[in-house]
Amino acid sequence: MKVAITRPREKARETAELAASYGFEALIVSALELVPRSEEEVRRATGRLEDYDWVVVTSAYGAELMCRYFGDELRRARIAVVGEKTEAALRRAGIRAALIPREFRSEGLVEALREAGAGGRVLVARASAGREVLLRELEKFASVREVHLYDHALPRDRSSILALREALLRGEVAAVVFTSARTVENVFEVLGDGLTELLNRVRVVAIAPGTRSALLKRGVEQVAMPERYTLEACLELLKEG
Repeated sequence: MKVAITRPREKARETAELAASYGFEALIVSALELVPRSEEEVRRATGRLEDYDWVVVTSAYGAELMCRYFGDELRRARIAVVGEKTEAALRRAGIRAALIPREFRSEGLVEALREAGAGGRVLVARASAGREVLLRELEKFASVREVHLYDHALPRDRSSILALREALLRGEVAAVVFTSARTVENVFEVLGDGLTELLNRVRVVAIAPGTRSALLKRGVEQVAMPERYTLEACLELLKEG
């Protein structure tokens, strides 16, 4: 069974290997380009990590950049992450996260921080296109500073997005997994509204509620979503039929 999965080009190999471990052949759709901000810009916007009570990191790529830019300084920080992949990225650098929410999205992270009694000064280090709900809810009980680590861009090389349309037209893809709302927007920007009809012919899985909402707004009729908001859970959902 061939499954299309939206993932950044940098994650293509590991995503294909993960899909294979579930028995799927993967068509990687590089619908998002991650553009890092410079270390100088990030450090200038952040100041000293020791001045924050909590450092919130919301993605694995963000964790990698924080490790690269702050090194040993990050080891001394109290870090909250949005999910397992972010925590694993820190762990690879020998850094331990102090808090991982039960629900891997902004709302779950806010609730976990509230339950932990978080307050004072909180640094939110994330992409420039992060959801506003995280800041809005954190600001109810903490003083928050947001720092943009990277930007999301429509890839200059759009060949894999075009390959998705051809694979759908030829009936070569049985399912499509969308891993963020931004990838939904980018794929539709390139392929147009005609994509809706093609997606309605196959199984469609969204990794989280925001992604599912973006697909439903585009007219995709049936969008499955796992209970845990991870790619592994999406693939398990497909495997279960």
